[in-house]
Amino acid sequence: MRWLLASGVVLVCLFSVAVAGTDTVDDPAAWLSARGVKDPAKQLGDTCCCVEVSVGSASEHALRCSEATSIPTEGADIAVREVIRVVRAGKVVKVLEAWTALENLDLPPRSPPALKLELAIAPSARTATIVDAGGSRNRCDELPPRTKAVTAADRVYRTWRDRICASRGTYRWGGGRFVHAAR
Repeated sequence: MRWLLASGVVLVCLFSVAVAGTDTVDDPAAWLSARGVKDPAKQLGDTCCCVEVSVGSASEHALRCSEATSIPTEGADIAVREVIRVVRAGKVVKVLEAWTALENLDLPPRSPPALKLELAIAPSARTATIVDAGGSRNRCDELPPRTKAVTAADRVYRTWRDRICASRGTYRWGGGRFVHAAR
């Protein structure tokens, strides 16, 4: 899978959302279209690595994807978010959207990401948890304290880092979507 960012850069999917017992979705637009969505391409961002999952008390079929966003720093940095979408009455509804990773594309292939959180959906499909499971160059609990940044790019990077770490925690199903519970 690849990402085509607005900047025209094509990226190989760096983050796998492979989940045991789920089906990989190679064409997310076709998945949405098969469920009655008109013009599904408008409903997707820079989407990659999609799988079908079940969510909520009614065990709705959902599309879980990673999406990349370029961030304006001095390097080739991207932020990645996990988005889970369902289709209701022919409309796409985002039921979870959380930033989960920060990566620098200038690093050699297979280098660990700068920061990567893990999203897991409970078997009940009514609870999702995002944790800092390790495996990245940094951990949210071990990051240096926020200080006055030297450059504008450094301030942007730190803002994204803080946004990603704020995604940690438990999300409970309520009102037809996952809601971030207080930590």
